[in-house]
Amino acid sequence: MRCWSPSISISASGTALTQSAPYRGHRRYSHTGGDVGFAAYLAVFPDDQVGIALMTNSPMAMPTQEILRTAVRGALDLYID
Repeated sequence: MRCWSPSISISASGTALTQSAPYRGHRRYSHTGGDVGFAAYLAVFPDDQVGIALMTNSPMAMPTQEILRTAVRGALDLYID
């Protein structure tokens, strides 16, 4: 039996990951999304081999995005310090 192993090239078109400003000197790729009723945020730090994905239900997506970003920053501060 052969196991399937996902392979994502961050530089490939269509991955929906954008190279964002570094966070505290750490290279970062991220993606946000949402609509009425939900919001999501993904941050990947390839040099640190860590990624964080947060999803939430919310009546309004946009204010929730900033809450998700704040939660990600808090979690990363615990990890990279």
